[in-house]
Amino acid sequence: MNKETTFYDIYDYIYTPFWQTKHFLVLLASILAIACLIGIFFWIRHVKNKNQIKPTITPWESALRELRALTPHTYETKEEFKKFYFTITRIIKKYFEKQFSFDVIDKTDDELIDYLQSKNLDTKQIQKLKIVLNGSLLIKYANAQALREQAQSDLKTVISLVKQTAPSKGL
Repeated sequence: MNKETTFYDIYDYIYTPFWQTKHFLVLLASILAIACLIGIFFWIRHVKNKNQIKPTITPWESALRELRALTPHTYETKEEFKKFYFTITRIIKKYFEKQFSFDVIDKTDDELIDYLQSKNLDTKQIQKLKIVLNGSLLIKYANAQALREQAQSDLKTVISLVKQTAPSKGL
């Protein structure tokens, strides 16, 4: 009996892919649970932010905030004063557009004055605004020299006009 005997396995070798292992399924469940928790966190935060009452800023409050942020006493060059006057005219036109629902952004300064006169505003304030706008035209386009005192005076004039045209006088 010297025959060599070979042994055969009774069972085949069983291969289990990694995505079917217990470790992978636990890891997948953990990742899904974390993703759900993150989603719930952002959903709750969104609902809270949506339900909060956001304070509405009126056009005159917005204009006054922007105008008060301007400080002409720090300007030195003609370019800075040009930028100052461009900013003032942009703010005042944006204010009148929001306050009176009149498209003045694309209108000239004279058309703005005509519109304000048709709204029966105080003629003294309109005349002061007209002086400010005409002076700003000289500074912006004719390279005229602006004085700090004149710029501060023009800023005060525009602020008083915004306060006068605002519905509430508690500004």
